[in-house]
Amino acid sequence: MSDDKQLYDLFKANKAEFADNGFSKRVMRRLPKRNSLLPQIIITLCLISGMVLTFWLQGDSSLYKGIQEMIVSLSYAQVPSFTAINDYIIVLLLIGSISFGLLYSYDKE
Repeated sequence: MSDDKQLYDLFKANKAEFADNGFSKRVMRRLPKRNSLLPQIIITLCLISGMVLTFWLQGDSSLYKGIQEMIVSLSYAQVPSFTAINDYIIVLLLIGSISFGLLYSYDKE
């Protein structure tokens, strides 16, 4: 423990700073920008195909029934049935993929 403290004090006392003179900013400006739309296109296509498959395989009525059963069972603090859990997982995956798709496609620049 004392060796760490001594090393910390030694480096702190002998700290040398160099003038940057805008070098870092020039380097960052010269780096190529990322303009690839391929990852965003792939995520969007997967999101759309997942939504289509969900509605095609589950049907909107069974999905609605599962959401309704989940809300009712959670309001009574009961454990939902297996089909409700299955629909619950599908709904969570659907909402999660939509959220992830929107978050990933959001351009922070």
